[in-house]
Formats: sequence, C-alpha cells, structure tokens
Amino acid sequence: MPPRFQARRGSVRSHRPGLHSKTLARCLAVLLLGIASAALSSALRAEGAAAGTEAVPLRGLRQKQMIRTERLDIRRPAGLAYAADSDHFIVIPAPAAAPQPTAAPAAHAAELMDRFHQPVGSIRLPAPLTNARAIAYDRHGERLLLLDVASRSLHAIRGGAAGTFASDLAVRLEAPRVGPLRPVGMTVDPGSGEVFVLDRLMRRILHFIPAAADAGPDALAAVPDADWIDLGPLASVELTGLAFDPASGHLFTLDA
Repeated sequence: MPPRFQARRGSVRSHRPGLHSKTLARCLAVLLLGIASAALSSALRAEGAAAGTEAVPLRGLRQKQMIRTERLDIRRPAGLAYAADSDHFIVIPAPAAAPQPTAAPAAHAAELMDRFHQPVGSIRLPAPLTNARAIAYDRHGERLLLLDVASRSLHAIRGGAAGTFASDLAVRLEAPRVGPLRPVGMTVDPGSGEVFVLDRLMRRILHFIPAAADAGPDALAAVPDADWIDLGPLASVELTGLAFDPASGHLFTLDA
C-alpha cells in the first residue's frame, strides 16, 4: 500500500517577524483550522496511487488569528486546542513548578475561551497533564483527548456543540505501546477520528485510531494498532506543532 502522507517542506514564512518576547509570552498565534501559517513546513497527503508520485503543491493555510489569554489570567499558555463544534478555544496554562524537584510540573485544569477572548468556563482534567502539547479536540467523537505518555493512556472528556465538558465522566482509553515518545503536537482528523502525534524524540508522526468512548469494556481495554509517518526531509527541522487540514487532508507542522 502506498504511503498516505509524503513529507514536503513548505515555503510560507511569518509576516510578523521580530515579535517582542514579552508579547509572545502573553499571546499565542494559532490558525483556526490548526496551527498558524507562520514558518510552515508540511507533510502532504500523497495524491498519486503509486509510491513516489509527486504531491500537489501546497497552497498554504493563511487564515490566522492572534489569541490573547490575559482575561483568562494565563500569562504563559502552553497548550491549545480548538473545539470547532462549540467555537471555543481550550487553553492549557504553563504548569507551576513541581512541589518536589524530582517531579514533573503538571497542569490540572484547562480554560475555555470564545473567539472574542472572553472566558466561558474551566475544564477539570481527569489526570495531571505533564505535556500540554499532547492535547487535541476530536470533533468526530465530540471529545477532548489528552495523551498521558507516562501511563500510555488517552483520556477522553465528552464535549459537544454546547461547549460543556463532563470531566466527571471522562473515559480512560489505551494508547499505543510504541516506546519512548515526546509529543510536541497532536491533532485529530475530524472526519475519521484518527489521531496524529508529532514525536520530537524520534522525529516522526505517530498515527492511530483510539476506541470510541461508548465502546464496550473489551474495546476500551484494547491497545490500538499504530503506525509511523516518516518526516523525510523534515526530520532535520526543529518542529514544534502539528495540525490537520480537513479541507485538503494535509498535515501541517510548525518550525521552531
């Protein structure tokens, strides 16, 4: 079977160069469809039926919005997801220092914000989140997904168009057993529920399909099959984010 995605370097560059570091600490540039088009590199879907067929040139996702989080009392946002069905942003603050030097700092809650930067609520996380970039909203399953690498589990919090998240009904799913993993980006195909995780450690993308939240006990306990997407020429690039464009079926990565 030919590869579903082919890695390819993008040419879009930031049109806001030289942003002051203080501004970057207070706001987070994001694309409403995923990651902002600043300094994009891309992993494009293969358009041909045979391996090695040239992919259609990237047009680039250009719609961008600067998200400000001061009204959430978050000065250092560390993670972001977009719930398209409720039109809310889910912001993870940078965790405070761990109480013990040997423990990793973790976030215990996420904040909800509308497109006008107004706070609309909080989401209590079912488990401390040590990696704020291992979070994504699954529109296919109407749920917020949080990947816990340490326990190899995937926590699913039911969401929906109403913009409410039932943290007390969160479901623990199994994650793939794939060895060392350091996520720096996570996204979900809204049409199929497929999950993609950008691994900074091995410089590749993990791909798997988690169990549905309403699946039976056997399905919830089953470890999902997984495969890897090779980054090709992008493996040498310092990548820090991942997004899926449902319109084109392309995966986008963000340069550091």
